[in-house]
Amino acid sequence: MSCSTYCAEYEREAFLEERRLKGRVYYRNRKFRLETQCNPQWTDKEYFAKTRDHDAFIAQYIREQRELISRRLEPLKQRAEQEKAREQGQREANGGSRFYKRGGSGSRQRQTEEERLKAWWEWISELRRKNEEEEKRKGLEEIRRRLEEEKRRRAEEDERKRTEEENARRRWQKYKEARRRAQAKEKEKEREQGSQLIEKRYKMYDEEWSKLKLKTQTKEGLRFSDIPWPTLFDATHPAAVTPAVVRSFFTDPKYIAEKHWLSPKKRFHMELLRWHTDKFSPVVKSVVDGDRQDVYDAAEVVVRVLNELKAQYQ
Repeated sequence: MSCSTYCAEYEREAFLEERRLKGRVYYRNRKFRLETQCNPQWTDKEYFAKTRDHDAFIAQYIREQRELISRRLEPLKQRAEQEKAREQGQREANGGSRFYKRGGSGSRQRQTEEERLKAWWEWISELRRKNEEEEKRKGLEEIRRRLEEEKRRRAEEDERKRTEEENARRRWQKYKEARRRAQAKEKEKEREQGSQLIEKRYKMYDEEWSKLKLKTQTKEGLRFSDIPWPTLFDATHPAAVTPAVVRSFFTDPKYIAEKHWLSPKKRFHMELLRWHTDKFSPVVKSVVDGDRQDVYDAAEVVVRVLNELKAQYQ
């Protein structure tokens, strides 16, 4: 066998080994892609970290396999180099000519072998070119597929976040609406209770005056708190009976509704008959000594406010 034959055989074996190595690398990359698809819960940081580790592993694997291929093909490479050196020595022995004599059998054999090797080399080159183009196309498709998957994953993540934010916003709106309705209902309830308490207070005001007359007849010792003061709350000391409080009591719409059949002037005149000094003196005499001055001072405040209100409606 000639040098060209050994060189072609070495090139062929090197090409086939490289092709098998690319096939193994392709299957490992495909396995990694399947693994990433089976773990969609990975974050971007975890995904890129595992991709870097995988790429580093593939690069290390290719270097190690190429070293093994180089050691395995080393005898064939040395054989081709030896054959090349032998032919070079023969050419030098023949006077440096690179060709056989015209018409000889060696020339025809050399020409046939060169044509066969040339055709073989062209076939290998074409096959290598096609394989390289196929690998390039697959690589581009893989990159495109990864980009599309990443784009789709980000779109799904954005949609999920948008949906969660929308749901949270709706829940918050429902909560605020329910809270607003509950507060409005509570305020309405408090307003109704307050209105009922005021109505009850005006009814008790007249009833307590009737009870007060009975107590004065029995000559029981009265306290400051036993007097039915014109306030919307129970007054237990003279500081609670102020002009503003008394005025608010007599001008409240509930009081006006309670005495709707009387004119304002008539209402205030009737109240003055209750609180006037001449009419109220029997009550003051029934009060215990410790509260008598306080009752007298508070009664003067009530009379002064009633006189002012009566003067407004004259």
